[in-house]
Amino acid sequence: MGLFKKIDDKLGSNSRDHLDEIREGFKFDPGPRWGLGMDPDTIDTLRAGCAERQILVGVYASASSGTVKDRRIGPHYLYFAKGALYLVGEDLDDSKVKVFSAPRFKSVAMTDEVYTGSITTPEEYFQGAFGMYKDGSDAVEVIITFNKQIAPYVRERKWHSSQTVVNKADGSIVMTLHCQVNLELVRWVLGFGANGRAISPDSLVKSVQEESKNVAMIYD
Repeated sequence: MGLFKKIDDKLGSNSRDHLDEIREGFKFDPGPRWGLGMDPDTIDTLRAGCAERQILVGVYASASSGTVKDRRIGPHYLYFAKGALYLVGEDLDDSKVKVFSAPRFKSVAMTDEVYTGSITTPEEYFQGAFGMYKDGSDAVEVIITFNKQIAPYVRERKWHSSQTVVNKADGSIVMTLHCQVNLELVRWVLGFGANGRAISPDSLVKSVQEESKNVAMIYD
């Protein structure tokens, strides 16, 4: 029995009717999401591994390394973010907690071996990270300015748990974060175009400059 069938069975007719009423009143932009679909059996196996604390074994295609290899994972929890489903768990080959994209599992099975490692919470694991992936670097103070054209849009959203915003007299804002400087942060800054500017640290400024030049070269 699939995960969503189990959820549907537990809801009952009254709850389903109430959810139908809500659905008619609220419409959502689904945003970017995984376009190739996810195998329901894979989701069921990952969920069961997390719920029963059983070690998972599978074949995983890594986007960062470009490799396909066998994995032994101590599952912590499933995490839904940015339109995709992820498994947070300990890679038992190197004893590091990592994020695995659920659709990248070529195959996965639950073993009879109990996982006895400590379970992190999302708040603990993603603390200091910007985005889904941690690169092992230390979190640092990050300062970015946004001009008055984009300031209302930026100010009204929570982009990171550490953010603080200072309003300037000219309508611009200064945002301060405490996070890692990684590629996701660089691309987030670049997403604002000329309306956002990285101020510090120098490593972020240089990375934004380099990435901007690489983009410009494509259109040169």
